[in-house]
Amino acid sequence: MAQESENPKISPEPALQAPDEEVKLNAPDRPTLMMLAAISLATLLMWGAGRAACNYRVKGEGLKPRAISLSERTSTAKSAAFEWAQAMSSGNFDRASQLSSEEFKESLLKLQQDCTACDAAEPQSVATVVKRFGRQAEVRVETWVENKSSMQTLTMRHDAAGDWRVSGLK
Repeated sequence: MAQESENPKISPEPALQAPDEEVKLNAPDRPTLMMLAAISLATLLMWGAGRAACNYRVKGEGLKPRAISLSERTSTAKSAAFEWAQAMSSGNFDRASQLSSEEFKESLLKLQQDCTACDAAEPQSVATVVKRFGRQAEVRVETWVENKSSMQTLTMRHDAAGDWRVSGLK
């Protein structure tokens, strides 16, 4: 007689049955929906608060750039020559005089009298240090004003106060 060996540990899977009522479906109940609503509301509130905080601006704070002194803008020979060329091209002879050495100020007055189109708006300049030797430097400055280009080679001298000044024009 052939005996069928049955393993008591393995049981057949029950057949899946279709739910007979809508309530037996795995649908979220009222507390689950309330928890989802609370999490959604908290998320929206935090998003709104973060967006408002990032877009908040105090009037007058952070809207204008910090004023930079002339000595900060002219800490190197290249930047001093650049500032001098910008001042001359835009007709700001007071600033050009501040950036000139005492010996060069007489020549600056002559340049001011010869200047006819120095009131041009928005000059653009590029400065290049040609050579530097100790407390002196030669800087080539090319300036464009209304599609006209001019190139100047300036001799710069580091004075006793620690500032770079224009001491000659080649």
